[in-house]
Amino acid sequence: FFMKFLYPKFLQSDYIVPIPAQNSNTVTGPISIVNHLVEYVKNDSTYKISPLSPLEKRFSQKMKSMNRQARREFYEKNPDAFTVKNNVDLKGKIILLVDDVLTSGSTMRFCKNKLEKAGAIVNSITAAVTP
Repeated sequence: FFMKFLYPKFLQSDYIVPIPAQNSNTVTGPISIVNHLVEYVKNDSTYKISPLSPLEKRFSQKMKSMNRQARREFYEKNPDAFTVKNNVDLKGKIILLVDDVLTSGSTMRFCKNKLEKAGAIVNSITAAVTP
């Protein structure tokens, strides 16, 4: 698996958080690079990474249909689109944000800011970037 060889530091995270965060406690849904990464890490006892996301998604709009400007405006108008779950202490925790496709960077940046405000150290990676 490419992460093990190219980015070993990322696998020393306390949490892997998919972007966009799922509404449930575990990562489910369509097969994607994010789900493959989480499944790989969950099944390898070398890594002690929680499959639970400390973020909660609080909206139902589909980002896929929004252009870059619309996404930025959405997050400006919806400061609670993602929140850190109440019962999660993130002070000093290392979090890896993983996005399958980076379009504007707005979602990644928004989630990163939320997690850092809660005291987390945040790294991020994406599989693809749109032109």
